[in-house]
Amino acid sequence: MVDPILKWAGGKRSLIPDILALLPANYRNKNYHEPFIGGGAIFFKIRPRSGSINDINHRLMNFYKVVRDKPDELISLTKTYIHEKDTFYKLRERFNEPNLSDLEDASLLLYLNKTAFNGLYRVNSKGKFNVPFGRYKNPKIVPERRIRATSNILKNIDILCTDFSYIVDYSQQGDIVYFDPPYQPVSQTANFTSYSSGGFDINDQIRLRDTCLQLDNKGVQFVLSNSYIEEILNLYQEIERFNTKIVQAKRAISSKASTRGPINEILVTNIAPSNKKIYSYKLSDTFARAKRGKIMPSFIRNININEKSRNDLRKAVIEELLKEQPGTGKREKKSHYTYYVEKLSNGNKIFLTRPAFNKMGFDFVIHVENMRFSNNKDNPSHKDIFNDLKKKKSASLDKYQILYNAINDVYNCVDPDIVLKNIGNLTFNVGYDVEMILKVIKWFFIEQDIRYWNYSGRHMFKEGVDKI
Repeated sequence: MVDPILKWAGGKRSLIPDILALLPANYRNKNYHEPFIGGGAIFFKIRPRSGSINDINHRLMNFYKVVRDKPDELISLTKTYIHEKDTFYKLRERFNEPNLSDLEDASLLLYLNKTAFNGLYRVNSKGKFNVPFGRYKNPKIVPERRIRATSNILKNIDILCTDFSYIVDYSQQGDIVYFDPPYQPVSQTANFTSYSSGGFDINDQIRLRDTCLQLDNKGVQFVLSNSYIEEILNLYQEIERFNTKIVQAKRAISSKASTRGPINEILVTNIAPSNKKIYSYKLSDTFARAKRGKIMPSFIRNININEKSRNDLRKAVIEELLKEQPGTGKREKKSHYTYYVEKLSNGNKIFLTRPAFNKMGFDFVIHVENMRFSNNKDNPSHKDIFNDLKKKKSASLDKYQILYNAINDVYNCVDPDIVLKNIGNLTFNVGYDVEMILKVIKWFFIEQDIRYWNYSGRHMFKEGVDKI
């Protein structure tokens, strides 16, 4: 996953698991479109290979074009701007002048987005940007790595600036569309997100509903997010082909700090449940138990979980570990049971053993058959994985970016077998096999979630990956 460059009101980062769970398993192989791109949290999570992005805000779309076509020039120019109050207001005034070059316009937008109050983009009735100076001590104004990564993602994407209804003629059967329109305000004071001076009213919401119907008739799959209010619910709930789901989103940008908490929203889709992607961890068909070297009768336990349900997975694994028979108390160093959890394409298996010490709780050790790591044993450490990733990054930054994105998917509980299908035959001339790396990392994530009481351990392991 590449994080969005811009802060943007109504960002959907907190809804990523809910939205991805509605998409078909092969979503990365399809044309993908976002007619209301905004900050693009969903788009940059999916990283589509083809499709389109659009927004009625011409300055936003110019920004994405400049990121795609002139990333180095954008970085260089924006670095010349100083984070200081007087400079901010001079640059804001410059931003509101006509006839700026595409590059300067994009550079000023980036600067103002990182330094204006709360990261808001707001214009008055005359189309003038009017957000005041923000209270930031040392903001990172130019995220160079993110800009260059975003430039690569946008290479094969059409960037448009028109009405959202373009998608009816632009899309083809089998394409995927995600709509994230300016929301119908839930209160009279909530409508601070003036993306354009024209606004977006209930008549536009009706047009959007009709657009969804047209796409459905064409065989185009869509997901739409919107306000959880009666006006919007009434537009979609009576359409039998559409499914509506209530979710909780976190508002990260709001004019009042007290309103930046969870809020109910709705997701609408025409993707039938039988076609939805199921995020799952499989405690393997080869999850056999062995006692003192003798194979016990094998058992099968498949667990399908929602991407967010790390706790459900944690409980399921602990439930299996609780089935063990008590030890003898004769200085045993590990449990008598071995848990086979993954089979690699080369025939080797990944299996788990458990220390016998009570202080380790439900912790386990991960092993890979016929492998030797830095300790000359078959159980890799976190350091083994981090060192291997460093070698891969040095060998090929482009390939490593693909692998890093794959690790992000595994972090979000996408099964490694699905991830491997999406990334194709990814190989490096150094280090361990990509399949083994992803499947070992999957179980490191699970092990860390079990070790820590609030099942947040995977985040700490992920931070180690992010620092590479």
